[in-house]
Order: sequence, then structure tokens, then C-alpha cells
Amino acid sequence: MEPYPRCSAIVLHTGQHEGNCPREVTCSCCRARPCPTPEPTFAPTISQPPSISLAPTVDRQEIYEVLANITDLATLEDATTPQGRALRWLLREDGRHLQPNDPTLIQRYVMVVLYFSTNGDDWHQCFASSTPSDCGGRESYYREYYQPFLSEASECFWGVWDGNACDRDNGLIRIIQIPRNNLVGSLPMELAALPELRHVDVSSNTIHGILPQVWPPKLESLQLSNNRISGPLMGEFPTSLRHLDLEENILNGTVDNLIVALNRTKVSYLNLRGNRLTGSIPSTLADLSFRDTILWQVNFANNKLAGAMPSVVCDAKRKEKIGSIIVDCPPDGVECSCCNRRCPPMPTTPMPTALPTVSSAPSVSPAPSQSPSVSTSPTSSPAPTNLPTSPAPTDPRSFSFSFSFSTPVRRRMSTAEDRKRKILRKKYKSK
Repeated sequence: MEPYPRCSAIVLHTGQHEGNCPREVTCSCCRARPCPTPEPTFAPTISQPPSISLAPTVDRQEIYEVLANITDLATLEDATTPQGRALRWLLREDGRHLQPNDPTLIQRYVMVVLYFSTNGDDWHQCFASSTPSDCGGRESYYREYYQPFLSEASECFWGVWDGNACDRDNGLIRIIQIPRNNLVGSLPMELAALPELRHVDVSSNTIHGILPQVWPPKLESLQLSNNRISGPLMGEFPTSLRHLDLEENILNGTVDNLIVALNRTKVSYLNLRGNRLTGSIPSTLADLSFRDTILWQVNFANNKLAGAMPSVVCDAKRKEKIGSIIVDCPPDGVECSCCNRRCPPMPTTPMPTALPTVSSAPSVSPAPSQSPSVSTSPTSSPAPTNLPTSPAPTDPRSFSFSFSFSTPVRRRMSTAEDRKRKILRKKYKSK
């Protein structure tokens, strides 16, 4: 006979308990039932802790190790840096309590670093203490899609309007769009840790410092116009880049390194207008025409470039392998026979008036045979002919006089007067 499973007590048919609990007994005439509940002692032992809603424990050491792959450890340990502040916010204040193996941990950290790097507390919209209505959304209409930064919501919903957009399949950020929001600071290099980032637009802010040397691997559009970015045009851009807008910054140096770097990309729009670039335009610009993507427009206007446009660049433009090339107007700027120049309108000289102004009448010395009265009067020059004659000014009093008699103004009667007149007219007709 197979033994009964381990039980609390063995009860015989006579009702007598036998054996100690727990005990494994082999019996053909017994049946098992649970042991009676033991009486509580004065000092009960609690096997499980009471269920209290506490924050889940986060392994800080593993968080350090994960984030140290994109930020050096010394910067993370410094509580005054944006990276150190972002780390402490994740560990102490973040309501999501992400674990080290969470796939969104790195991108949430990067977005918090971007917030602290650009002085997010002074943003116009979507700062940490704002409400969803301040982010462009209504309180009751898609409220979950308009969340301020550093909120408990997903970082995919942080930002103004469609500020951050994530991939629906993997939940990774594809778009960062925060234009005209008073971002003051520099772009962190941690942006390169976003593997699915395609579009960045932080134009019309006060972004300063130099451009990051490394960018996300799938970046396609970078809009940094109307900021305060300085330094030379150096660094590597991903091969997927198609749109680069650096208009109205304070970039200096030459464009040689940039053209060489862009030769490995798919850029079709390049805007460098309004910077402090010097030197000349290199012939390597024509190398961009040998790619699969056509360079539709490149703008070098409002810089300090000089020299002549290389002939190979003009040849590529005539073959329609390069689209519009915009440079400054002469005498400043680049000598180019195939470029599109945006010249300001020439100032127009004012037309001479109909009546020439005479400063002073010529004086003629008196002749001895003439009388003194004639000699003292100046000789008037003949009046110019074929001049338009302006009509004599009309006296407004004569006009009002003639108007008052020719077209007298009839006073409009009120409703009561009109009714009284109708009654009198009926009485006159009845008589």
C-alpha cells in the first residue's frame, strides 16, 4: 500500500490521535485529516512580513553599471552635473522605479539628462511642475498624451504637443521635438545612446556649446537653427542623415571637414546660412553628387566665405546632380556663375520733383543809365514751361455754402411725429 502523504495527524476509527506531527505513516485502516489549530502563544512568530505598500527595491549598483556604459563614472557620482542629478532622480524620485533590466531605463535617463542640461525648470512649457494643459493638451482630451517632463508617465509622452514619439512595437523614442521652449544649455552626448532616434528639433532656443561628436546611428533629421552653437564643424554624422539645418548660429572655421563627413551620409538638404564660416568652398562638394541621394539645396549665404566656386561643382549642378546653391551677393561672398544669389533689393534713387528748388535768385549789378528803383530789383528767371499746373485750392466755406443751398438736408422725423402727421392727413382727406 502506498503511504499517505505527509499530514498533520493520523486519526484512527476510534478517534484516538497517534503519532507526532508531521509524520509519514503507512496504514490500511486510517484516514488523514489536518491537525487542529494550535493555540497562540504569548510571543507569536510571524513567518511573513505584513503587506505594506513600499517602493520596490532597486539595485543601485546594477543601475550604476548600466548607466556607466554611456556616461563615465566620475560624472555620474558628481551630484552637480546633469548626469548626476538624473541618476539621483531615477533612484529617489521617479515613480516608475525602473529595474536595471528594463529596456526603457537608458532612454528615460537620457531624457532626464537632456532636461537638466537645458535648464528645464525655466522652460516655457512642459517643465516638471507644470500640468498637462501647459503642454498643449486639454485636461479631458487625450490627457495622457500631454505630460510634463519628469512626471510618472512614460517618457514617450513627455513634451509639447507630439514632443516625443516612440515606436509602437518596441517603445523606444524616435522623435525629440522641443522648439521655441527656452532651452538654455548644451546638448548632452548621451543622445547617441538612443538607438531608434530619427528626428531631433530643438530650433529657436538658446543651445550653446559645440556640436556633439557622436550622434544616434539612425538619425535622419537634425534641426538646430536659431541657437548659439559655436566652434568648428567637426565630428561624425550617421550615414542615415538626410536633413541638416544649422542656420543662424555662431559656427566658425571652414566647411572642409563637414563636406568630407557628409560625403558618407544621405544628406539632401544642408543649411549653413548666418554663421561665421571662413575660407572657400572646397571641390569635395562635387563628391556629394556621386551618391544615390541628390543634394537638392545647400545654403552658404551670410557667412565670411570667399574665393571662387570650383568648376567641378558647377558642372555637377548643370548636370542636375546638385540642386540649388545659395551664396552671398557681390562684392562680398563667393564668385560663382551657377549659384542662386539672394540679393537684397537695390535702393531706388528718389525721382526729381516737378518744380526745381532754387536756393537764391542771381543778383545783377545796376546799370548807370537805369534808375535806382529798377537797378535794385532782381531779375527774375523765366518760368519753366510744360509743368503740371495744380488747381487752385477751394475755399471750404464756399463749398459748404453752395452745398447747403443746392442739396438741403432733410431732418428725419421720429416715429411719433410721423404717426401724428398721418393722423392729420387722414382728417384732412375726410373733410
